[in-house]
Amino acid sequence: MSASAPLLSLSVAKCPSSDAALTNMVYLSPADAAVVDAAAGKSHLAGAPSRNIRLISQHAGRGPFVFVYAADPKIADGTVGLSGMQRKTAQVSMRELLAVEVYAPKVAGSVTLGMIELEVSFRKKTDATDEELNTDVMSAGFLRDFVGQVFTVGQDVLLDYRGIMLVLRVADLRRDGAADAAGRPPRDGLVVDATQIVFTSSNDSAARVKLSGDAAAGPSLFKSDWNFEDLGIGGLDDEFSSIFRRAFSSRTFSPSLIKKLNIRHVKGVLLYGPPGTGKTLMARQIGKMLNAVEPKIVNGPEIFSKYVGDSERNIRELFADAEADQAQYGDSSPLHIIIFDEMDAVVRQRGSRSGDTGAGDQVVNQLLSKIDGVDELDNVLIIGMTNRKDMLDEAILRPGRLEVHIEVSLADYEGRIQIFNIHTKSMRENGLLGTDVSIEELAAATKNYTGAEIAGVVKSASSFALSRHVDVAGMGAGAAAGGDPADTLRVTRDDFLRALEEVRPALGSSDEDYNLIMRAGMIEYGPAFAGLMDAASLLVQQIKRSARTSLVTAVIAGAPGCGKSSIAVKLAADSDIPFVRVISADKFVSLSELSKCDRIVQTFLDAYKSPVSVLIIDDIERILGYSALGARYSNPVLQTLMAYLNKPPPEGHSLIVFATSSSLQALEALGLLSIFDGVLSVPSLTTGAEVTAVLDGLDAFEPAARARVAANFSGSVPIKKLIMMVEMAREAVNPADKFEELLLSNQLDGMVKLN
Repeated sequence: MSASAPLLSLSVAKCPSSDAALTNMVYLSPADAAVVDAAAGKSHLAGAPSRNIRLISQHAGRGPFVFVYAADPKIADGTVGLSGMQRKTAQVSMRELLAVEVYAPKVAGSVTLGMIELEVSFRKKTDATDEELNTDVMSAGFLRDFVGQVFTVGQDVLLDYRGIMLVLRVADLRRDGAADAAGRPPRDGLVVDATQIVFTSSNDSAARVKLSGDAAAGPSLFKSDWNFEDLGIGGLDDEFSSIFRRAFSSRTFSPSLIKKLNIRHVKGVLLYGPPGTGKTLMARQIGKMLNAVEPKIVNGPEIFSKYVGDSERNIRELFADAEADQAQYGDSSPLHIIIFDEMDAVVRQRGSRSGDTGAGDQVVNQLLSKIDGVDELDNVLIIGMTNRKDMLDEAILRPGRLEVHIEVSLADYEGRIQIFNIHTKSMRENGLLGTDVSIEELAAATKNYTGAEIAGVVKSASSFALSRHVDVAGMGAGAAAGGDPADTLRVTRDDFLRALEEVRPALGSSDEDYNLIMRAGMIEYGPAFAGLMDAASLLVQQIKRSARTSLVTAVIAGAPGCGKSSIAVKLAADSDIPFVRVISADKFVSLSELSKCDRIVQTFLDAYKSPVSVLIIDDIERILGYSALGARYSNPVLQTLMAYLNKPPPEGHSLIVFATSSSLQALEALGLLSIFDGVLSVPSLTTGAEVTAVLDGLDAFEPAARARVAANFSGSVPIKKLIMMVEMAREAVNPADKFEELLLSNQLDGMVKLN
């Protein structure tokens, strides 16, 4: 809609009579009405009402609203007669000046309404009744009184229903025609005989209305003024779409239709996924966008009590209000939302708590009976959140209980852009975000960051910007360098880059493992090494690009000291895969067999949370506790590895596993070698050219000494042993001679003799 210039400024006065108050019309003096009539005739469009005006408050009230006007001699010139309901709706006071415009749509096409949804409440508590109000009768009365009038979202109107005064509030409407020129949904429209009238029971009424009939719908579910950005939610569009379709769509239709379909509303939604991805935020904000009773939020452990029976009573009390409303209002009952945070603490698999008295199992039983027991409730929605779906009792996950399972995983590139825009919105609006900051660049650099970690990046970047304006000498007095920093403070690209170094993703790569294994660097020493790296790179590209491959496993095998671990880490570092974990024997020291198995399982589960992951099982024989003497090993650890190396990741996720081994014979004897897809053999140095390449890479000795070493070299030597000999020889008086001596001893005896 586009407004014309104001015709008049009129002072608010009372409606001329109590009967006139029921018409929803506004009243002008005959002279003022003539002015509007003349203007209305000039601006009238086909399909638009010709005797409607828009009233606009000069203050920040609600609206503007559109009303049919009529002339009344009781109204003085320069005033407009409004009923008490109209003044309350528009939030205007007596004698307040209102601008008057002709309601003249500039968009061609129909403004008639195909549907209007009205929330029903009693005007007075004394009018309240337990009897059901027939919506078919109400619909006929509404059309009788208000056909030809324009209604706006949020507008209130009175309806006389068999002597009971009802307040009808416009909750939603849909036109037969198009949206406005900007593509926005309409806020108003014209009621005609063919308009579908839908009635819902208002949640704001102290005494709720019971409705019956084909025009009755459940309570209006969604608030009309919410959007994702204002709720602070980003990167979860698909998850919200799934929740709305499965959990809320049935609640937007009339109870009579749902009964004809013979279906029941969804009772529960389970949100699961890694910590920090927005599960708790999503659950809390769902409560804000719904026209429902204030959600009850329960932190899992709070349910339990040391007193016998108190834990079960706490569960019953959560449902008490919903039970009372269901008994009193039936299908018109408001929706009650119960949010369980850390739900695995409440509904853990029965019988899994060691040393438990059984109180935990009783809590599970009580919750199950409340959700869909004998007296099941249709006005309850349970939202549970957990990081460990595998720990929940299976009975809670079946249809009829928490049947909608939504994985809240890591945000993709577009999702991260949304999250950054949300967290930098205030900076941007207040001119505090540097012009060199690219949200797209930050989103590309934060693969596998959760929403909470992205918020941490923004906070860290802000701290770097603030620190530039802190007067260290005057901090005791709270002084800032250069006076008020608001004029000069900017959060720049450099601040964000420093923040990315400071805030690392929990599901990212382990820099500590990288640096420890790769501290000596990587030297490419010949065609054999290049062929190995090319073959391994093909496996990495396969797991990243192939739509048919979700799991690749390979053994990187070779003699001790040939660089197997470094090659595995190098492949992971060059892959640009955001999640890399190293399972190494040193992390298993002093752990029991059960703890080792738990650690392995948790590492695989973490890998499944990332779209693409790399796992490196370093020195797999040591992890298994294998000893050639008596062929001893840990069978529980072996069985755990075999199970997970054979198990494909969840749909939509991919995993590549590199295991390093110095004894393929041991893996074959254990039956583990056949589990892997293939073997990458790492050769030792066997030619003088390869030794020379390593010496060149280390910048060791003079060229003539290198040539002499290469000419005299025979046999084989692992690269790490060669590097160790070079570094040892550097400390000698004659480094080249010492190196040749050490290398010769290795060639003769297969070991380096130090004296």
